[in-house]
Amino acid sequence: MKEKKRVDESDGEKKRRPQPERKPAERAGERGTPSNTNVPKQPKQKGTPNH
Repeated sequence: MKEKKRVDESDGEKKRRPQPERKPAERAGERGTPSNTNVPKQPKQKGTPNH
């Protein structure tokens, strides 16, 4: 009985996690496009502090 309750709790946590993850996932997708442009810019930014 306790094991079944634990499974329900674990499933509940998994169901609750995807809901908040979906919201940031959508934002991450939007940020994903600029992040790709930031990836090549990162080495350039590192070059400026070296100067």
